[in-house]
Amino acid sequence: MSSAHTKNGAEGILGLRAGEDVNEVRLKMKTGQHEDQVQISADGRTVWVHTLDGSTVGRFSKVFGMDVHRTISEQLAGAGQCLWCTHEAPGPADWSKFCDLMLQHYGIAVDRSVVSFTQEPLE
Repeated sequence: MSSAHTKNGAEGILGLRAGEDVNEVRLKMKTGQHEDQVQISADGRTVWVHTLDGSTVGRFSKVFGMDVHRTISEQLAGAGQCLWCTHEAPGPADWSKFCDLMLQHYGIAVDRSVVSFTQEPLE
């Protein structure tokens, strides 16, 4: 995060946490996004995204790929399930695409820093 993002006390005014981007926080505030709409697994390898109606509309897994779905309400009204789904191990470009799709379809800003593709230790 650059110092330009945190000058003039933006952390205190917006309640930023360490590493949060002020522009992402402003977008969340503008769209009415709740922090529990984006869930991250403890190991940081899976992210789930939920709409306010309770639908899980996105899942990104560093192992299984990504699913971007319509809401349950849309599916019950006859729409298909998948907007963009893959079934293979993703890379950084896929993570970026997932974040873009969540914003495009649902106005949900996913913090791009929560998933990293740096070398992970072998288990």
